[in-house]
Amino acid sequence: DRLSMERFWDSSGKLASAAAVLALRLRVPEINREAAYTYGLFQNCGIPVLMQRFPDYKQTLALANQSADRMFTAIEDERHGANHATTGYLLTKSWHLTATISHAIRYHHDYSVFSAPEGTHPPEALKLIALGMLADYAVQTVFGQNFSLEWQKGGAAALAHLGLDAQRFDEILAEDRALFV
Repeated sequence: DRLSMERFWDSSGKLASAAAVLALRLRVPEINREAAYTYGLFQNCGIPVLMQRFPDYKQTLALANQSADRMFTAIEDERHGANHATTGYLLTKSWHLTATISHAIRYHHDYSVFSAPEGTHPPEALKLIALGMLADYAVQTVFGQNFSLEWQKGGAAALAHLGLDAQRFDEILAEDRALFV
């Protein structure tokens, strides 16, 4: 419905802006502000497609957001035989976004990527996934929306991948809070 789509794109815009701000603020090697913004904007682009296809997809999102121990996409796959990460990957490939951004979208809920053998995933994609995790947490913290348990599942790995600890990241959020609004 129209309200859901407005909320989706508002959320995606906030995620994109937060990713761009963090890419600049953290000086993430190999990731420029534009790539971070594009990734954040389209990270969840498979969600509207699945919402149109499956009438009960909103309930699936609620279940996945509340799961502390199961991978978000596994819940989607179990209920619908599809998930928003793979759907988003296919969409962004057809839109000719970069292979790095598409790869990051495909794996953005699979936090095992951070411990995979070197060369399994493009280093830039791993940085985008980590940056996206931080941006998502920033949106949750600053705007009080999009609450999920994804930060508890992958936040520590994302921070470590970018060479940060939780205390320093919280300081950055406090220092730069105005940049996210």
